[in-house]
Amino acid sequence: MKASETMSSAMQGLFIMRCIISEYGRRLILIIYSYVDWIYAYLYLMNFYAAMTCSSHIPTVFELLKTMSSAMEGNNDCRVRGNKSDKTRRSWSTREEEVLLAALKELVVQGWKSYNGFRAGYWNKLEEAMKKEFPSTDLKGMSHINSKTTTWKKNYYSLSAILNRSGVGFNLKGTHMIECNDEQWDQIVKSWPHLDAWREIFGKDRATGENAEDVMDVVNELHQNQETFQLFSEGKNRKNNDGFFDMVELLAEINRMVRTTDKRLETIASRIGYDFDQSKVRKDVFDRLSNIEGLSINDKFDICEILAKEVDKMDIFMGLPDEAKTQYVMRLLALKYGTL
Repeated sequence: MKASETMSSAMQGLFIMRCIISEYGRRLILIIYSYVDWIYAYLYLMNFYAAMTCSSHIPTVFELLKTMSSAMEGNNDCRVRGNKSDKTRRSWSTREEEVLLAALKELVVQGWKSYNGFRAGYWNKLEEAMKKEFPSTDLKGMSHINSKTTTWKKNYYSLSAILNRSGVGFNLKGTHMIECNDEQWDQIVKSWPHLDAWREIFGKDRATGENAEDVMDVVNELHQNQETFQLFSEGKNRKNNDGFFDMVELLAEINRMVRTTDKRLETIASRIGYDFDQSKVRKDVFDRLSNIEGLSINDKFDICEILAKEVDKMDIFMGLPDEAKTQYVMRLLALKYGTL
């Protein structure tokens, strides 16, 4: 009787193991193998072993395996999401924000801020400044500092748009809050202690319009994307980096050419406007000369030629009162004929 009971228990045990291996075993082993918290797994295995010692606990075994599998996978998912969140989100202390603002101001003074934003590589400079002040800090330039400066910039632009509205002011000394009439109060009232610093750092970033973006914006973005990509592909496809930096240099050169062209176009435009004004003035010169008595037609032609060649003298002539124009014209004629 005892032998038959022993055999029956053995058969039941083999049946249980076969079911476990076929239905849940491979999945369970993979989960346990990849699971870091061995204490958590150990406790479940102890419960699993206790359930295995009694054939009447077959449903308990399967329920335990299902619970263990789902719990482990859920915990792993939380760990992955938690790690991802920790890399991109971080609470900043007031002192850390003050140091970052000071470092950004220093970069502005040192010329790191270009026409429409900071030059590529400024993250590294800011990260070095933060580590110098906080040696044990976990702040990273590409993630934390970039996120913080981006948020500040958005806040600055939002505040600037609000402060440009009528009936809105800002208290730089004391509360650092927006001051406005009752009609706008509920919409925009809030404390903004960093506005003055943001103005110094971001104030000229939108000289060409709210949504303007020049070539250096693209260069900076490409450089930042390259830094991000290198974190995942370090040691691979190094030849591609040369092509990337060649493209960056090309875009930078195009940007310099565009800015030079813009300046030349501004000069040309101003010159065209000036020439247009001068052409208008030259047409008025002969009429002004007609009011001067004692001038022959040839004298008038000579004066027109002199004033057309020497713009400074034309400006003097047009700026003189009528009674002085006669003496000035006589003086020019005397200089021309050598009688003065």
